[in-house]
Amino acid sequence: MGPWRLYGVLLGMLLLAPLLWPAGAPPGTPFAANLRLNDDAGLAEQRRAALAADAAGNVYAAWQDARSGEFDIRFAVSHDGGRTFGRSIALGGPQASGTSQERPAIALGPSGEIVVAWQDDRARLFDFDIFASVSVDGGETFSEPTWVSDGAPGSLQFAASVAIDRAGGVRVAWQDFRSGQGNIRLARAQLPGLAFGASVRVGDDLGGAGTQSAPSVAVNGLGTVFVAYHDNRTGNANVYLARSTDRGASFGPSLRVDDAGDSPTAQGLVSLVVDGLGTLYAVWQDARGGNYDIRFAKSTDRGSSFAPSVVVDDGPRASAQTVPRIVVGAAGTLYVVWEDTRNVDSDVYFSWSTDGGRTFAPSVRVDDAGDNPSDPAYQYSPQVAESRTGLVCVVWQDGRSDNGDIYGSTTTLAVGSALRVDSSLDSGRVAPGEPAEVTVRVTSNATGVSGASVSLAADAAGAFGAVVDLGSGTYRTTFTPLAGPEAGASSLGVAITALASSPGFVSGGGQTLLEVSQRIQITIAAPWSLLAVGQTMDVDVRVAASGTALPGVAVTAQGSGLDVSSSWGTSDLLGSWKTTVRAQVEAGGQTASLEIGAHQDPFLPGNASLSVPILAEPRPLDIVASSNRREMMSYETATISVRLS
Repeated sequence: MGPWRLYGVLLGMLLLAPLLWPAGAPPGTPFAANLRLNDDAGLAEQRRAALAADAAGNVYAAWQDARSGEFDIRFAVSHDGGRTFGRSIALGGPQASGTSQERPAIALGPSGEIVVAWQDDRARLFDFDIFASVSVDGGETFSEPTWVSDGAPGSLQFAASVAIDRAGGVRVAWQDFRSGQGNIRLARAQLPGLAFGASVRVGDDLGGAGTQSAPSVAVNGLGTVFVAYHDNRTGNANVYLARSTDRGASFGPSLRVDDAGDSPTAQGLVSLVVDGLGTLYAVWQDARGGNYDIRFAKSTDRGSSFAPSVVVDDGPRASAQTVPRIVVGAAGTLYVVWEDTRNVDSDVYFSWSTDGGRTFAPSVRVDDAGDNPSDPAYQYSPQVAESRTGLVCVVWQDGRSDNGDIYGSTTTLAVGSALRVDSSLDSGRVAPGEPAEVTVRVTSNATGVSGASVSLAADAAGAFGAVVDLGSGTYRTTFTPLAGPEAGASSLGVAITALASSPGFVSGGGQTLLEVSQRIQITIAAPWSLLAVGQTMDVDVRVAASGTALPGVAVTAQGSGLDVSSSWGTSDLLGSWKTTVRAQVEAGGQTASLEIGAHQDPFLPGNASLSVPILAEPRPLDIVASSNRREMMSYETATISVRLS
């Protein structure tokens, strides 16, 4: 289908919108003329693009590029929503020369960081590992690549997927062959650096003959990590989801996402995203209908279950729709792209939903390449992102002119101005009864929105303070949890949800997680209330939590005006620890202090202090003794009183 015919079809759709468009899905405008992103002048191959965008209109693209003779990862930025792109830069670093870097993935951090991950054989030819690099200057420069995967030589790691939580936690998942078959593993790092720890196994087909591949990772506002992947444990290819509630340190049992049942057909190449309120959205290619279609399902219970799937595409039955990608926009709009063979060759198609995936708009062709049966131009591996609300950019691998280029296009959908809500905590852990400060940022297209109506809720007992509008889209309140973790639990996770509305905007919401833990309680016992210079005193420190003595707690002591005989140690079986203090000469006439700290996971640290007035000179001690009897006989008793002053 040529571009003019496409425009005519779209015009007809607009005229017949009440009949042709599903409820809640307004008709859009055609995609703009396609743009080539790669800036080389030769015939080198470019393939496998990755895409991300922020609300300020910046779009970030990465792809593998063979202009140097081997595949490198190149990166380019658009500051106008994807309409134009600047020059590209290579990310592999000098050690990548003569080796191959492929399959980039990209994610954005909470402070504008850009993380790109890819598979890389710089260590051994064709023995791929996972590497990553970060930019903290908007993509002008990138760090030296960091080794992410930790498999032994020859184990092979492929197909990285990356996500970043609101606290800057980076999560990279990949397919890993260290066990002899494909499994999914995940490693973690914390921005602004990229120091990755040991990886963990994601899938739960332990010891089985199944192969897991093609991971797609997402993180919600509560820090829960989700990894969807292709899995053939049943003998067929299916879509599964693994979930981690400890920020990726471990994963629970996997859940099957697709609802194809026992049908001996293939489902795979899943793409997963999560919105600000924690709803998960998944799309995948599904052959249950005879040819591949794009199916969609969502979870509103944090990945515990998925609703029945629906078909996204409207391609003819004889055609195949494959390799889908999905993103969720600021207004909750779902955007989906895929490869589609309904025409002579493989093209890029697009659809969207404004009702949470209940219905999808009729699909629209994105590429404007010709449909020559004798020389077809193939378009592969599309990616999609929304920058400003409704401004959508799609990029893909395109064979219209040579071995393959990266092309892109944009469209603007009238989905309305939307509020983005980001919640954060000044302290992510508090004890019961302690207030936590909650900051809510309300923006639209990266600009703060003041005067919004902001409401908050928590899924555990507690009290919110008044919401204060600080201006420029920043709001602040407090939340005081009333209860702590149950017996035997180290902490209680409290989901705090912020909702914002304002006239003229689509309402928005966001979540953050507060951890409630018991705080170590410290009691300091001293025999005297004051000291003279040079005088010593034994101090007894006791530590407990919820009234129960804690043995093995690390205790520290620091004096001001006091010399401390032992500045650290651990509590005994009764939760007790002792030290001795001596009043310094320089502290005479002043009040000295003893600061005690106590630390033991998983409790919150405790702190306590003891104030001790210091006498400049020892006071004379007057001793007055008296008796209730002046004379006594043998075996008689008398009471003697002694008064010290």
